[in-house]
Amino acid sequence: MILVVGATGVLGGMITRRLLEQGKDVRILVRHHSPSEELAKQGMATPARLLIEAGARPAYGEMKDQASLERACEGIETVITTANSALRGGEDNVATVDRQGNRHLIDAAKAAGVKQLIFTSVLGADVNNPVPFVQAKAETEAYLRKSGVPY
Repeated sequence: MILVVGATGVLGGMITRRLLEQGKDVRILVRHHSPSEELAKQGMATPARLLIEAGARPAYGEMKDQASLERACEGIETVITTANSALRGGEDNVATVDRQGNRHLIDAAKAAGVKQLIFTSVLGADVNNPVPFVQAKAETEAYLRKSGVPY
């Protein structure tokens, strides 16, 4: 089974739909109060409801909740993550989602014995970049490399 984290984003939704079209077993991480329906009206998200109706199995949780990530990773062979703090705000920010959340996800994948983790980064990810979001992507790349989880 494949876990898609960030499935309600535009890219994550495209990936999820393609996997489902290929007949893959897909689980998606969905926040309990996901704003995906409202954001989709503006072209900025994929409604969780549509992905579930198409055959994705929901795992309710979020990047800031380590235990929910551990539950979501149970029985998973591959994790694909496009999740990030863009378009969020408040408590969902670079520190909580892009840094800490991605580390929690990598740790959960490792504990579950995930065979591959596909992390969507950005071109030019560098810890010395002046943009915190880009720094966080580079930090996550390094953490993933050191984790021992195949990527």
